[in-house]
Amino acid sequence: MLSFYENIFGGCRFRIQYEGLDLASVGPFFLCAGSDEALESYREMHTILIVDSLNEFKESLLAQRAEILSEPKQLPTGLNMVVKHIDGSIVEYVEPSKKGN
Repeated sequence: MLSFYENIFGGCRFRIQYEGLDLASVGPFFLCAGSDEALESYREMHTILIVDSLNEFKESLLAQRAEILSEPKQLPTGLNMVVKHIDGSIVEYVEPSKKGN
């Protein structure tokens, strides 16, 4: 499936293994693959968005009454946080590391 997105968007920004997951950033998509067990904690997630500045989005989201479920934290891919939007959507925001793949 990864090759489908790579063919459309021109390759991966990065691809890593993390906590039993195969993670890849391709174009505007952040793709996750893994066993049912590894994916279990991500099942409620509606989408994953890649942003330039997590802090700017956090401020904007809080101003719109969103609920921060997981404060920004450092991961091998960069910073991430999990947010519940006012419509109930659960979204992971990722600010990729500035270093290469």
